[in-house]
Amino acid sequence: MDNQFEQWQAAYQQQTPKVDTSALLNDVKATHRKETQKAWVDLISGIAVSIFVLYTAIFLTSSALSGMLLAAVVPVPFAFSLWSFLLRKQKSEADTQSVAALLAEKKRQLINKVTYWRVSAVGITVLWSLLSGVCAWFWLGGDEQSMWFVLPVVQLAIVVVTWVRYSMVKRQLPEQLKTIEALYSPSEE
Repeated sequence: MDNQFEQWQAAYQQQTPKVDTSALLNDVKATHRKETQKAWVDLISGIAVSIFVLYTAIFLTSSALSGMLLAAVVPVPFAFSLWSFLLRKQKSEADTQSVAALLAEKKRQLINKVTYWRVSAVGITVLWSLLSGVCAWFWLGGDEQSMWFVLPVVQLAIVVVTWVRYSMVKRQLPEQLKTIEALYSPSEE
């Protein structure tokens, strides 16, 4: 019976992945640092875009209607950047050496990444739709400046890139979560 037990034990040890806790902790902390940096860039960019749109609405528009339409867009980049900042700056529980906590943090980071790109893709599509409508309104209204045609075309490229990035991140998520699950499964005791 002892021989059988030793074989089972050896088989279990061979099939149980080894988790380098310090490497996992360093990876989680590095990802958290990168997310913090991206959060600040998002926040500063959102504020800058909002200021630029407000400046454009006040000083560069030729009619009160176009100024009001642009001014209505001012809170959108700021609100998105604030949401992104708060999502990426969530308190990390990665200061522990617990494998379960580190793997849970890794999962949270991956899920937040997919959420960020999904919201970005939907948001940028809505903005593009609104921008295209406004540009068509002015173009068809007789204001045949080239910017009313160029803006939606340039923005469309951004929409496509955002959706491609979202689909890539979403497609990778199940495999990444499976890898994390393979590293550690809490015992049922």
